[in-house]
Amino acid sequence: MRGCSRFLCLSVGLAWLLLAVATASAQTLQYGEIVQRGAVAYEAPDPDSPAIRLLYEGEIVSVAEKVVDDRREWYRIRTGADRSLYVPVAAVGPLVLEAPTGPREPDVVLRDQYPLGVGALAYGVTHGAGVQLRYLPITRAGITFNIGPILDDSGIRGLAQSWGLATYIMTGPFTPVLEFGYAFIMSEAQHSRQRMQAIYVTAGLEWMFSSGVFVSVFATYLRSTRVENLFPHDDKELVVERYGPFDATGLSSVQRVLPGGVLGYAF
Repeated sequence: MRGCSRFLCLSVGLAWLLLAVATASAQTLQYGEIVQRGAVAYEAPDPDSPAIRLLYEGEIVSVAEKVVDDRREWYRIRTGADRSLYVPVAAVGPLVLEAPTGPREPDVVLRDQYPLGVGALAYGVTHGAGVQLRYLPITRAGITFNIGPILDDSGIRGLAQSWGLATYIMTGPFTPVLEFGYAFIMSEAQHSRQRMQAIYVTAGLEWMFSSGVFVSVFATYLRSTRVENLFPHDDKELVVERYGPFDATGLSSVQRVLPGGVLGYAF
């Protein structure tokens, strides 16, 4: 009996030890990197459940367990305040037992977060102070609109506006920018006006901060495609006048290289 009792105690002790090891193993967190752009964490392991937050490519998540339903496989991940969310297994890379120790920033594309922007334009197509509006429907491309008065030494000489398509070469905060567009420039003189249509190409550099503030410097090449002089209908004599920085008098076309910059805010 004594030997049997000793064997029973050893068996019970071993069973408890195995149970403790299995429980600890089941509760061990693993870590994985989000490898899918636009991955979403859900409230439950169901794509029709509420989407709680967007996960960024490169973000590290804590994985508690794997859940399998009728349609797909999920990871249950742990977030702040000890909350559990669910993300598709396909969105997470290979799991590791230890979290990365070095500092790591998720690969956030700021221009995806702030597609709308407004800025103060200096020089460029307007040849003076102006306003720039822009909208980026996709990561690397957007639409721009510039408007402002034409300035020279004598003051305001007219109004310039332009529409353009811009491409942002890189997805990081710092990127080269190329823009192609069409400009409409109305220059005033004492007795007449000059109306000019032009194409332009802009090349520059832009830096966007995490707050949405962006700064860019650029150079614009502008070439006229059509120039018209407008006179009052009751003028008996057409007087040749000067029309400021975009004067086309005696020229077959107007060509300018214009430096400039923008300080703006995107949201």
